[in-house]
Amino acid sequence: MLAKEAGILYASVAMATDYDCWRDTGEKVSVERVLQTFKENATKVTKIFKNAVPKVAARDWKLCIDELQVG
Repeated sequence: MLAKEAGILYASVAMATDYDCWRDTGEKVSVERVLQTFKENATKVTKIFKNAVPKVAARDWKLCIDELQVG
């Protein structure tokens, strides 16, 4: 709620690093595999940010921010 009241627009990005928590069989998690997956995810997230940030910066957000602060 604090972000809304302050008129702060935000989005979150999450990176899963292992998928064995729901499986009973198959390869178990290892530090090496988690780090490799994290590195791969970091590359993907970097590409997302490089693509998204210029698009976000190009928009006029004043109306959205004003509406959040009033609500």
